[in-house]
Amino acid sequence: MLFDEEQYDLCSDTEIDMLLADLPFDLLKENLRYQIKDPLATNVNYIENAIDKFRVLRETYSENADAIRNINSLTVNFFAFIIKQIDEQFDLDIDVDFSDVQETVEVGEALYNFLILRYKKNITKFIYRFIKKNKKRLVEEFEGQYKKKDVTSISLKKKIKNKDDVLIISNLPSIIKYIMNLEIEPLDFIEYATKSELYEGNYLSNMILQGKLIGNFVHEYVNLINEDYDYILDEIQTDVKMKLMN
Repeated sequence: MLFDEEQYDLCSDTEIDMLLADLPFDLLKENLRYQIKDPLATNVNYIENAIDKFRVLRETYSENADAIRNINSLTVNFFAFIIKQIDEQFDLDIDVDFSDVQETVEVGEALYNFLILRYKKNITKFIYRFIKKNKKRLVEEFEGQYKKKDVTSISLKKKIKNKDDVLIISNLPSIIKYIMNLEIEPLDFIEYATKSELYEGNYLSNMILQGKLIGNFVHEYVNLINEDYDYILDEIQTDVKMKLMN
């Protein structure tokens, strides 16, 4: 993936600059840079207003070829920055045609919406659905750690009839740690996180299948939460436990 910001320098256009004055792009990029490095720090959508502003500008200047060229350059510059930051953070090894404005926007928006804004939700759904799909494997793996007469197990047996579910929930912290250290393929992770229900997930899956996204981002992605967010892991564990018990 190659992107040269100098190729997309903007011509001066006072009227357009005035319309963009409420979008401080330097500050926006710094906020995005920080958020991409630490998706759990904030769930603010920093690109929503920019997308709306670009759309309004295109509608306003649809008859002005020079203005549209200027707006397209700004759009590519902005979304290419997002793509580059996410690519570097998660080692995506992604192929994007930056001469194609629509592709650049679609890729940048899909990466940001899926990998950054949905971070906690992705991890929660991944763990829950992995457990549901691989219950037999997990039971075999953790059967030796199951204590039939400990307080937790006795309490769970009063609420849950299935002994495998009791074993899973009793050992949930260890099971979650085990799952998060597995080698998971990107397509499998996306499927667990979205079950093909989400546009952005489908978009990234198609990029993988087309050979446009070939890096295995899962290890770097999952490990972000292991470093400084024990309390978020506790919240995820609680969410998963409640889902499993329902």
